[in-house]
Amino acid sequence: MLLFLCLNILGIRLALGTCPASAEGDHACRDEVVYLQSNVRLHSQSPSAAIAAKRRGGAPNCASHLGVFGDGPLLNTQLMPEELRQRPLNFTMYSDQWYADPSSPLDQIMMASPEKRFAMCLISTHGIPTAWRMMLSKVYSGDVSLSVDPGNTHSFSNDYIPPRSTPAELQQVFFDPTATRVALTREPVVPVRAAFFEKCNKTEVDDACPILPPGSDGRNLTMQDAVEWFLMQDPTRLETHWLLQSEFCELRDRVAEYTIITRYSFDLMSKENNCIMDIAGLSEFNNLGIGSEEASFWDSFVDLDEAVSTDLQETRLLQKLFPPEAALRLIQHLQQDYQTFNYPRVPAWLEGATGELYRQSLMLIGE
Repeated sequence: MLLFLCLNILGIRLALGTCPASAEGDHACRDEVVYLQSNVRLHSQSPSAAIAAKRRGGAPNCASHLGVFGDGPLLNTQLMPEELRQRPLNFTMYSDQWYADPSSPLDQIMMASPEKRFAMCLISTHGIPTAWRMMLSKVYSGDVSLSVDPGNTHSFSNDYIPPRSTPAELQQVFFDPTATRVALTREPVVPVRAAFFEKCNKTEVDDACPILPPGSDGRNLTMQDAVEWFLMQDPTRLETHWLLQSEFCELRDRVAEYTIITRYSFDLMSKENNCIMDIAGLSEFNNLGIGSEEASFWDSFVDLDEAVSTDLQETRLLQKLFPPEAALRLIQHLQQDYQTFNYPRVPAWLEGATGELYRQSLMLIGE
């Protein structure tokens, strides 16, 4: 242990002596210093403290049902093993996504806190990112008693949303070996289905339904219309609700920098989100606020997807919406997501796909 510390301290001194002094200097060199310093901090503790620090970002009892990323396809939420974690890339030129408005709190996809040793990439699908944005705003405020309403996540004041993390803050969280870093994902076809149902089923669509000009009636669109349009687009350059998940937070290149890769499940959502907060050591914030400290926020939260509310319902809807040939073409167009997150290239729901609703209008599907 002493030899390890001496070598790392020597590495820090050598790196500091060779790194350019200017702010515009060699950022990669300075990243190496940060990485070495974080490891010295971790290993210079007493053995019991070091073990506790590792466990803080490890797997408590609740995580026993989670898988291990890389051992097989992403069939459930998985923990990234240490041997697969990559040294973080530089954050100087980092971007949440190409479409984001830096001035908008709601376009803040990455929420990170060096103090809480936590970061999450809030990929834009359904109400989960909005709920997590509310919860993390509470966590980062440090106010355990702050009231949050799981039934109306949009009621949360933007004033509580913390400022966007700076590159230096992101560096600190991602180079911290004890930090918990979470990427939210879904089976890659699901966000396409969800965006179509949620953003196009309106009498007057806006920019979130780019299939039609703003102001058009989207209710006559079919899933076939959406698929044929999507296949003609570059999925890395679409509006945020249609964008590839791996284009958020630069996940296509950074997925191995995260410690937890989620696969969203309606049935396991409360259990897994409670567990994430346990793993991160943030359970004290997992309540509804003043007078309700014993009630878990995630046990009270319900994902407000108007089309489905269980995993079985999601599977059956996908099977009805996509005939096998169309589904395979769509999956091929989404290959970057399937590869990045290690989703099965032939999803289980495809076996029973009929596509009986493929040519039905949104108006009729909703009846």
